[in-house]
Amino acid sequence: MSIDYGKYFKEEEFKCKHSGLVNMNQGFVNKLNLLREKLGKPILLSSAYRDVTHPIEARKIAKGGNGGQHSKGLAVDILCNGKEAHELLNVIIQMDCFTGIGFSQKSSRLSRFIHIDMAQDKNTRPTIWSY
Repeated sequence: MSIDYGKYFKEEEFKCKHSGLVNMNQGFVNKLNLLREKLGKPILLSSAYRDVTHPIEARKIAKGGNGGQHSKGLAVDILCNGKEAHELLNVIIQMDCFTGIGFSQKSSRLSRFIHIDMAQDKNTRPTIWSY
């Protein structure tokens, strides 16, 4: 099944940096395109699909989990900081479709990001956390 990456994204942006594979969820990609449209400026992804062989996902599985939302094609990390992070967060909250929001805003300004996902666990979602 082929994924339509929409007006603002290309398949390359979603590929696993470990395996080169990509298996994004079409509904999630559609919401990401809507986010980009509402934001009115480009979105740079630092991480999108992560195959179960990716070291981060493999560690989660080794601990008894079944991988994170990245391995299900339901998450991305968006590079941003400062004012851009504030603007992005405002749009994310207004859209009310992303159930997980994680912040990493402590390291180098060039590697700071906001994680968004669409996990459906009714016991733990919606939620916000920091790294």
